[in-house]
Amino acid sequence: MLNLNHVQAFIAVIETGSFRGASRRLSQAQPTLSQWIRKLESELDCPLIVRNNQRCQPTRQGQMFLPYARSLIQVASQVKQRLAGKQVVIGAASNIGIYILPEKLKQLAIDKQENIRIDLVIGTNPDMVDKLESGEIDIAAMEWWDNRPGFEAHPWLNEQLVIIVPPDHPWSSRQSISLDELALAPMLGGERGTGTGTRLRQLLDEDAQRLKVSQNLGSTEAVKRAVMAGLGISMVAQSAVTDELAAQRLCALTLNNTSLNKQLYLVAPTNLPEQSPTRRILNELTQPDPKLQTC
Repeated sequence: MLNLNHVQAFIAVIETGSFRGASRRLSQAQPTLSQWIRKLESELDCPLIVRNNQRCQPTRQGQMFLPYARSLIQVASQVKQRLAGKQVVIGAASNIGIYILPEKLKQLAIDKQENIRIDLVIGTNPDMVDKLESGEIDIAAMEWWDNRPGFEAHPWLNEQLVIIVPPDHPWSSRQSISLDELALAPMLGGERGTGTGTRLRQLLDEDAQRLKVSQNLGSTEAVKRAVMAGLGISMVAQSAVTDELAAQRLCALTLNNTSLNKQLYLVAPTNLPEQSPTRRILNELTQPDPKLQTC
């Protein structure tokens, strides 16, 4: 079993270039550090450091071990923070994590006041469900939730969905279109598992079958670029195209007589203590919907 003090000593010797520098950094006597390095080399059954009068250098094996050593120390630090309640990991579905959460997290007061570390993990909605259940994340920002037991889901933001077209499209000067018009246009689908397709079926009922999805792309960014290139039109969260609308690289439309929206959720384990950082961050994440614009 590797001793983390020994691992940290190895990193310090390599980064400072000497046992003297490592001794100053770690406040340990040089003979102690030498003993720790020898024990680490014995544990790994290979030499890690080439000692000379100029500068200590890693051996080939030491160079290979160095990134693992740094990862071990980083993980150990994160574990201590998690167990001490000083770290909260928020997992977010891709679009939420890219377009919404960074600004929200910047506004949080709890991490600044109490030295709480907040880490953001981004992935697909199904990924976030798995990570929440395994305890890898403390809070999930989701585009849907299936009401599984052991968790509490808080309706968070009501995300507006818009139809996007390029500026040279015949619809670019319009505010809205009809379902009949939309059904004739080739549509581009985005990332699977976002819940947008499910929400469309809920809103349009049987009329959703009339929509023609010509191809599915892997992400919202890919969808935006494809629409700007004139490959089709699409329906996306309005927060995802704020910059493009402001720069008039895309135009957004609504659907006649239909309110296109999707509820976003914050999900966490049930029975969180009221004064826990996770509970307090949940309470803080109540910002109003972003102001969005069309061209």
